[in-house]
Amino acid sequence: MKFIDNLPALLFGAAVVVIQPQVAFGLSPLQINAIAKQFTVVVGGSGVGSGVVIERKGNTYYVLTNQHVVADDGNYEIKTYDGARYSVKRIRELLGLDLAILEFSSVQNYNVASAGNSDNAYEGMPVYVAGWASSIPGVTEERNYQFTQGNIRSRLENGEKGYTLVYDNRAVPGMSGGAVLDEQGNLIGINGIAREIEKQGKRLEILRFAIPINTFLSARSHAVWRNR
Repeated sequence: MKFIDNLPALLFGAAVVVIQPQVAFGLSPLQINAIAKQFTVVVGGSGVGSGVVIERKGNTYYVLTNQHVVADDGNYEIKTYDGARYSVKRIRELLGLDLAILEFSSVQNYNVASAGNSDNAYEGMPVYVAGWASSIPGVTEERNYQFTQGNIRSRLENGEKGYTLVYDNRAVPGMSGGAVLDEQGNLIGINGIAREIEKQGKRLEILRFAIPINTFLSARSHAVWRNR
């Protein structure tokens, strides 16, 4: 099922949102990883991050990522799982949220993510994060794909820039803008930031934060063009 039908029309106008139906059984981590690899992309150029292919219209693909990944002026590119590179043609930003939509063109067929219902996320629920880690100086100059397992720890009532989903998956620099997936492989959030939890100056753990996909779907009509 499509993420949302006819994205350009729905993204900027009032319409019915198509949500992927929830099913009673989950996929294996191996199956979810195989799904995630198909639509999780590298965002490079003037910024370093990851993104999720959420829709296609003709030869135009739409990638959801964090706004902070593409905050700087300059040129950006998308690298897909098959190693192909594409220039980002246009950028839209969502006011008040750390989200941006990137467009690139290709005649190749790439899978798009299916939207889950992030309102159904609960504490203790297993989740998966997919993204492309930054290169490691002295070790490798290449971005490397990573897929991690964890659990939702909390749901915040209010979070700055839309960050209300809290989880304990391991994620490293470069994975901002990557996918947070449920047990059916559906997209329920966009991974974005991490915060250290300390007590008496000692680091106890690191928690990650995502913007729920329903927050994006509700705010899509507020997206604005980036002046480039």
